[in-house]
Amino acid sequence: MNLDLVSPPPAWTERAACSAHYGDRWYPEHGHRAIHGKRTCFSCPVVEQCREYGMDEFWGTWGGLTGKERRALGRGRGRRGIDFDIPEADR
Repeated sequence: MNLDLVSPPPAWTERAACSAHYGDRWYPEHGHRAIHGKRTCFSCPVVEQCREYGMDEFWGTWGGLTGKERRALGRGRGRRGIDFDIPEADR
């Protein structure tokens, strides 16, 4: 494997709320909600950078949005004023 082709992560990822968390919370199984990952995104200082970075990713929660939500945005709904779809009691 040629590791020269692997890019380092963007600098903003060091400030991401998820940088201290590992696991499947950003990649829930099919049919499961992404609430645990979204909860972390809700208070993240770099959520907008993450969302923009993840717009071309098919899987996972990026910037508080699932792949399905990102694809819906990509169809012309704009990228501002996004509802995190987290019940108020879970925030």
